[in-house]
Amino acid sequence: MLSDETGMTMGLAIMVMVLIGAMGAGLLLFVQRDLESVVETNRGQRALELADAGVQLAKQQLNRDPYATHYDVDDFLELDLSPVCNIPLGARILDGVDLELFPRTGGDWSLEAGGITRRDLDGSPASDDSVTVTINWLSGSADPDDENESLCAAPENEPGSEFFRVVSTGEYNGAKRRVEAIYEISRIGVPEGFFALQDVTVSGTANLTNTSIFSMGDVSVKNNARILGTDLAYKSWAATPLSPLTSYPNPYNVKPRRILLLPNAAAGIGARGEISGGVPGRDYEHLAYPQPNPPDPNRMTFPFDPDAEPDLNALRQVALEQEAETGEQHYYESSGGLLTIGTDVEWPSNSNHRTVIYIKFTGETGSNKVKWNVDGNCTVNSLTGLITGDIRRGTIVVEGGDFEMQGNDAPFEGVVIVRGGTYTEGDYTGAGNSCLIGYANTSGNIEIRGNAAPTNLLPIATRPGFYRVELWSWRELYE
Repeated sequence: MLSDETGMTMGLAIMVMVLIGAMGAGLLLFVQRDLESVVETNRGQRALELADAGVQLAKQQLNRDPYATHYDVDDFLELDLSPVCNIPLGARILDGVDLELFPRTGGDWSLEAGGITRRDLDGSPASDDSVTVTINWLSGSADPDDENESLCAAPENEPGSEFFRVVSTGEYNGAKRRVEAIYEISRIGVPEGFFALQDVTVSGTANLTNTSIFSMGDVSVKNNARILGTDLAYKSWAATPLSPLTSYPNPYNVKPRRILLLPNAAAGIGARGEISGGVPGRDYEHLAYPQPNPPDPNRMTFPFDPDAEPDLNALRQVALEQEAETGEQHYYESSGGLLTIGTDVEWPSNSNHRTVIYIKFTGETGSNKVKWNVDGNCTVNSLTGLITGDIRRGTIVVEGGDFEMQGNDAPFEGVVIVRGGTYTEGDYTGAGNSCLIGYANTSGNIEIRGNAAPTNLLPIATRPGFYRVELWSWRELYE
């Protein structure tokens, strides 16, 4: 007898449909989880990108404000850290006085203040994003194995650098990533004195006090020009262990200047070429270049790296940032001709050693020049050579032209950097009765007929363009 199989096909069809439905539901669940994983990964990646952007913000901040006391851990704040994490008021940092009271820039990035927070960086109302960044100074005296000092312990390194720890936390739609970066701030080693890639002439009534002159060409001293005082920057140009007052240890030159076998720290002249009108024992010509490596005790060379250059890109950026912050013009471009500081270029109010005026000539006329003609009085002490008066402070950069300090104007305290172009060498001229409390660094010639006298407090270590900020290490922090 045959069995009745009516309805079997329908049953099988239903079973297959149920099976396919179950498999589809499982596949959808798998796809959903995979999509959620992708979205979470994307959120995490965006958060990491924000954290890394915060690290770059910290680098820009350290370029603007390298004062270590603005990022140390103050003792009076109730953080359970060792006093070595705090810099005493007025301590010397990078050979410059680092005053706690020097104004901070761009808010308080310090660890104890919680750092700074930036929100809505992507500009989209659909996302919730932010980055929080802290910066703290690292002490070479701190013990990385000590619980209370590890947070401010600097990496082991040669002296002459400062280190800062940056912690940046990026958040994006609930995802959070943290990174740590260590930045090193060190001096570029730009010559601290008059320095010319070509020739130098000192003539007329020129009075140079407490600064030396260096040239990759020749130097000529004429008429009644005087070079007085002590080389405050380089002393005898070499280490003199038995005479600390004249000693300047450096990795370039080991042969000190001497008079009657005694080390000589007087302001003087050093030239790769020849010197006319120089003083034996004070001035030295035919300095070795390229510099011997290792240093040769029988050959004198420059007490610095003559190839070290101010960072023009950093100076230009600082000028633009100062312009945006203050509303006063700091960066100028001209197709060519003559620009006068005092009329065409207005000197910013409340200037200090970090003030930058950057003037760039874009034309190739061959007669581009910037003149200093700022109203004010200048007084030169006949005994010490020190300059007083209505002082303006900062760094002047002239790119693609020459620079001239006219006489009988306000003194300028700082550094003049002159770089020429195709048709201009980039010369510096200090006319009679001009007053420069500092020196010039040029790609061309230097002519000095006026007064120049840097003070022993001329800040170089924290002057924009004279130090570098470099990444020492980077890592992601996992909580």
